[in-house]
Amino acid sequence: MNKILVVSSFHTSAWEVYGKNFVDSFIKNWDKEVDLVIYYDGPNADKFLPKDDSEIEYRNLDDNKDLKWFKKTYPNRHGKNEKKEYNYRLDALKFSHKSFAMSEAVRIVVENNLDYEWVIWLDADVITRVPFPTEKLLEMLGNCEVAHLGRTAIDYSETGFIAFNVKKNNHATELIVDLEGLYLSGELFGYREWTDAFVFTRLLKLHEAHGLVVNDLSLGCPDLNAFEASPLGSYLTHKKGSKKYENEEAVPTTVKTRYDVINKLIAEYKCSNILEVGTWNGDRAISMAQAAFENSDVVHYTGFDLFEEANKETDQEEFNVKIHFSEKEVKEKLNEYATDIRKEGKIFTYCIIKGNSRYSLRRLKDNDFCNIQNIKPDFAFINGGHSIETITSDFENLKNKAPIIVFDDYYTADPVGNIPDVEKYGSNKLFDNIDIDGSKKFLVQTNDRVKDGGFNNLGVLLIRPTMPLPNFPESVGANQVPIRVRPKDCMPDEHIHANIEANEKKLDKWITKKGRLNNEHIIIASGGPSLLKYIKDLKSYKKKTGAKIVCVKHSLPVLLENNIVPWACMILDPRPVDGTSTHGVVRSTLFDNVPKATKFFVASMTDVSVLDLLIKKKADIYGWHAYSDAIKEYEPLKNKMLVTGGTCAAMRALGLMFTLGFRKFKMYGFDSSFDEEPKDKKAVDENNSKKYIHVGLGATTEKFWTTGELLAMAQDFEELLGREDIDIDLDVQCGGLIQAIWNDKVQKKRPTYKEILKQ
Repeated sequence: MNKILVVSSFHTSAWEVYGKNFVDSFIKNWDKEVDLVIYYDGPNADKFLPKDDSEIEYRNLDDNKDLKWFKKTYPNRHGKNEKKEYNYRLDALKFSHKSFAMSEAVRIVVENNLDYEWVIWLDADVITRVPFPTEKLLEMLGNCEVAHLGRTAIDYSETGFIAFNVKKNNHATELIVDLEGLYLSGELFGYREWTDAFVFTRLLKLHEAHGLVVNDLSLGCPDLNAFEASPLGSYLTHKKGSKKYENEEAVPTTVKTRYDVINKLIAEYKCSNILEVGTWNGDRAISMAQAAFENSDVVHYTGFDLFEEANKETDQEEFNVKIHFSEKEVKEKLNEYATDIRKEGKIFTYCIIKGNSRYSLRRLKDNDFCNIQNIKPDFAFINGGHSIETITSDFENLKNKAPIIVFDDYYTADPVGNIPDVEKYGSNKLFDNIDIDGSKKFLVQTNDRVKDGGFNNLGVLLIRPTMPLPNFPESVGANQVPIRVRPKDCMPDEHIHANIEANEKKLDKWITKKGRLNNEHIIIASGGPSLLKYIKDLKSYKKKTGAKIVCVKHSLPVLLENNIVPWACMILDPRPVDGTSTHGVVRSTLFDNVPKATKFFVASMTDVSVLDLLIKKKADIYGWHAYSDAIKEYEPLKNKMLVTGGTCAAMRALGLMFTLGFRKFKMYGFDSSFDEEPKDKKAVDENNSKKYIHVGLGATTEKFWTTGELLAMAQDFEELLGREDIDIDLDVQCGGLIQAIWNDKVQKKRPTYKEILKQ
């Protein structure tokens, strides 16, 4: 067997965040003959790196002389301009670690004539989900010298995976030598971007032009999801989270991390006395101080943390997964910062308080919070313990101490519905129920992903009535927090599993592959009240473009009554066909007329009674598998293609059509709200919860009556609009909440062609 060496790297602070998961999943799922080398940089490696791990070799990247020289020679190539604005594309220092680790690993193999044919770079935020046989990997690599993940949506590769054949005429080795040379000569600074991906791809193309044999595993992936587009996607998942990787191409550069937003708030409100619960390693203290120095020459910071007093029990109690730093380490860092900033004529002072914030905050008096000028805190950030009890305690002790209080850990669901358990931890429950006379509160939504699913956002409370709302777009909703719902499967897991098992036996035709990209148009017709209003427009659009019409069960009768036979009907409902839908209609009546020309795309989780009815009516049926909470651990679907896209059939139709290769969509009937006020506004659902919800969009006065189920659809749509990694041509013609979201999130923000040409 051809020997393989896998190489990766991470900063020591990332061990608990993703490094450990990378290592554990590698050991579990890769063949034992494959060796792994981990490069690390940063302090405290001895605190967490395994002491006796014979399966892995750990190397300290801080010992790399060339990297040291590069960082010393080019200390200002960190992506920040004179205004302290950060551009990851010009952060050569950040990306140099990966390039030097990769080049050192290859050099050691070649110079020592080690018995490896392949050296493979693998980013440390990659998870190996299932066993990955070496023969499968070698089959993917084929007879090439370098294998990579190309993309056409952007002009450089995804570099989370790169394979070098170091035994094949040494052409791959020459590329690595040249890569290192670009850094040591400073030649890379002549490129428009300094990311490892950009530099590597430019070099790869040059060598390919001179005979290097290259294998593009993703076959020129048309979007940014190269891992998923390649055969690697069957085994590996690249978990690129914006919190950990501000540089990742899949994260829109317009989306700010939580900490970027915090700094912007500090600058916006001209704060100079910062209080933080949860100092951790001190980096955020310095970052916030930098923001405060934009408007003041004197800045004070007060930080609370357990530091070395933290232990396994407190970690478990507070749902903490990060490593801990000592009070001494943090003070040394802040002392160094205070010395450096003094050279610029500015004064930074600080006070560090060690201990459990539940008690340390309670003991302090007003004057204990003041800076050297006897000024109280004007900004407080609560980011210590994650338990609801601790967050509540911190707030109660701070609400009379600072006019601006920001809460971390306000969770919302990700596109597949994952979200942390807000009943146990996070700030959701507390923040949603804060009601202080004269105060304003708003949610700042980010793309910061939570390790096990969901997004982490900021809740901002302005206690002083005179304080204006901030003047930046990340804020959502004046004096209100958007209602977020966490969709759940409407039937027990066992029922859904039974449906899948039965339906698989009943159907012969299944959609199991992704389709090639096409230029055809798709109309998706949902069942909102505006569908009838725009029937003429729908017909006209179909006639003009030849679009295929995909409907849902509620819109099927409406289309047929208007002499429109849809190309397909999307079915996604694990509830019995003889039951009553949320629209008050018996489901079976929706299938009174089943056209022969219509394809019925039936999800495997659909109730058997629905499929039986369609079979009885001799419908043209295709099965497909829908991703949901119920099948996360469902073994029979582990290696099958699962379609994501939303909680309802209409949004899932978009996901399935995208999977089949369609990119041009027009949406009708996606209202997600009622066109009039419900007669019984106090009605409750089967769970004895309020059935109808009255919601507003942002700070506007317009409000909409909806339900939790319809609101989930609006959430799905809103998150789709924020996915810049998904390249689709989308247009919306409907009404209600969805149309308002479309107008607010897209139409208002799109410049006219005249504006573009003037730029």
